Amino acid sequence: MVTALSPAYYFTTLIFLMIFAGTGVFKGADASWHTSTSRTINLDGLRGLLVISVFIHHAAIYHGYLLHRVWQVPPSALMTQAGQASVMFFFMITGFLFWSKAITSLGRPAWRVLYINRYFRIAPLYYFATLLMLFIVLSASNFHLRDSFLTFAKEIFPLSLAGFYSADAPINAYPNPSLILAGVTWTLRFEWLFYLLILPVSAFFARREGWHIRYTAFGFLMFTVLSAYHPGMRLIALMTFFGGMLCASIQSRFRFVMPARWNTTLSVVICALLWYLIQFETAYQTAAIGILWLIFLIITSGCSIFGLLTTRPALRLGELSYSIYMLQGLLLYAAFYFSAISTYALNSALQYWSVITVTGAMLLTVSLATHLLIEKPGILLGKNLSRRFK
Repeated sequence: MVTALSPAYYFTTLIFLMIFAGTGVFKGADASWHTSTSRTINLDGLRGLLVISVFIHHAAIYHGYLLHRVWQVPPSALMTQAGQASVMFFFMITGFLFWSKAITSLGRPAWRVLYINRYFRIAPLYYFATLLMLFIVLSASNFHLRDSFLTFAKEIFPLSLAGFYSADAPINAYPNPSLILAGVTWTLRFEWLFYLLILPVSAFFARREGWHIRYTAFGFLMFTVLSAYHPGMRLIALMTFFGGMLCASIQSRFRFVMPARWNTTLSVVICALLWYLIQFETAYQTAAIGILWLIFLIITSGCSIFGLLTTRPALRLGELSYSIYMLQGLLLYAAFYFSAISTYALNSALQYWSVITVTGAMLLTVSLATHLLIEKPGILLGKNLSRRFK
């Protein structure tokens, strides 16, 4: 009997959404308005695969949530790692890209330009998704305040900080409002901590060629040891960021270019490491991050995983990844808001994943629209503003 958490549904949904992203509908997601380098094109495609994996992970969580009204990781190592490992990769990508910029600028990036661009990259879509979440919260009370206006203002004020705080506390007596967004905003807090704290502190060590690789190697080793003895999300996140930074230092220091003939062999190695990874119950532990770091090192060295990371669907999904990430909870919420759909979906595993596949297709379509109408204009506005400070 095939259960709702069978690996077959993960791969079937992933393949279908990639095929859908490869159609002419998504020509607008072809990144013709900016360029990718040979060092980052694999990461563009990787983002696309990761964000679909996160969506499937939350879809698996939703199945248990609909049955038991409890939001928790699914009892499937693959479905759990699909989300958790993907988030850790996202942190590594952030560390890699921004540390590469710090190295290139010899530890003196244009800080105001960087922060303006980051704010206008993150904030517009974040506020759009947050406003939709607040609309749902208020509609649950027929748009009547259940608390005083001052209390309500205090409850929503943290949401104005572009993701630095997530909506975990009740708003207008609505419990767990963050679940409307599938709880995804917690990662934005760690991203902001990287931009505002880790990167500025680290930049000093990017001022000389020999410093940055020693610094990142020491930081990665230190947080590896600390996270092993004192498990916790903060140390795991620091280990992950420094893992991405170390890969950037390695590429900058040695400028290694993987021969094309190695791609197949190293792709097999990555598949073996991924298979080993799903033997762990969670990605939020030191040994699992070590495996993810090895995979990331191979990818940043040029391995495209049998060419998958450079395919058009993967690159398009990578371009839409932030919209897909931020809006997936809203689409899942909308799909199962109607009891008729929930009842149909829970009749069988096949019916559930059929609903998820249709929801995923709708998510990609909506994400294309928000990318073109909100994300892209926001990014360009940030670039235009930041030019004044160059």
